[in-house]
Amino acid sequence: MEKLTSQSLFDSLQQISDPRVERTKRHLLVDILVIAICGSICGAESWEEIAEFGRAKQEWFSRFLELPNGIASHDTFRRVFLLLKAEEFERTFLEWVRVAVKLSKGAVVNIDGKELRGTHSRGRTEGLRIVSAWAAEQAVVLGQVRTPEKSNAHHRHSRVIGSVGVVGSDCGRLTRWVVKRRLPRRFRSRKPIMCCR
Repeated sequence: MEKLTSQSLFDSLQQISDPRVERTKRHLLVDILVIAICGSICGAESWEEIAEFGRAKQEWFSRFLELPNGIASHDTFRRVFLLLKAEEFERTFLEWVRVAVKLSKGAVVNIDGKELRGTHSRGRTEGLRIVSAWAAEQAVVLGQVRTPEKSNAHHRHSRVIGSVGVVGSDCGRLTRWVVKRRLPRRFRSRKPIMCCR
């Protein structure tokens, strides 16, 4: 089994533009992002829990983060993530994941769609649908895509495949039609790996 390499999460996150006003910056953006990502990986599910995680691990974080004013408050974490451009953060994070997780030839990437419970609202017939790509050997999610209500399986799967950059073979509901017609050209020439639903 291949492991995650320590490929520069720092360098990746430093590429993200800081949307905050210069005079109000008390904490470095990269410090906030690293603590939030580490906290999320370790099971923190709210801004309060992320800030608490940061305070509990402050000594460890201070080994590689500058932390000029200590750990940010939960309000600061929330405000920063509200200001960030979601597409830029997602793109940067997924690029880091792709570099960190090396897929071997023939690796299995499971493509699965779920409708999340409790996401129905009045007047809607369907709830929130998420399609995920899971690298089984590395035990890591390569990407997730929210899909529209009125889309079929081909379109839902092709969106997540395109976002994580894998090429699939004909397996389950994933067909060569999806691979040929829906993937960007830069991904079509890669060595195929098996994708199953």
